[in-house]
Amino acid sequence: MELVQQRYALTVLLFAVGAADKTDMLDNSKHECDWDGNLCNENQQLDEIYLYNNRQTGSVIPPEVGLLVHLEYLDLQNNQLQGTVPAELDQLTNLRILNLRENEYLRGEIPTALCSSVARLTGIHVDCMIQCTCCNYPAEGCP
Repeated sequence: MELVQQRYALTVLLFAVGAADKTDMLDNSKHECDWDGNLCNENQQLDEIYLYNNRQTGSVIPPEVGLLVHLEYLDLQNNQLQGTVPAELDQLTNLRILNLRENEYLRGEIPTALCSSVARLTGIHVDCMIQCTCCNYPAEGCP
């Protein structure tokens, strides 16, 4: 069941951020670990997602991202995302790196539970419009 949730959550995320090549999602014979921009561990669990530079206006980060519980690296830089940062990010207890930079319409706050519950977290990269009490790489020029 966990792998079904993984495929579902990744598909929702890819549609939400306007990933350019959605043909992989339509091919049931192709595992999501083989889709562009994804890396999996030895158990076929997604642990890295690279979805930078899709540049899709009007996209939001869906709450389903919280189902990707094995995720260690999530890169959504430069996608023109908007809306708010989903609270479900705090469910990513294996997360080490989160990159949300260069999404000028994305607002909100990094869930404090994400910072406090993730012992392995080494980097959260955000811009000025996102509040973060634990970010170690704030954007330059923020007030």
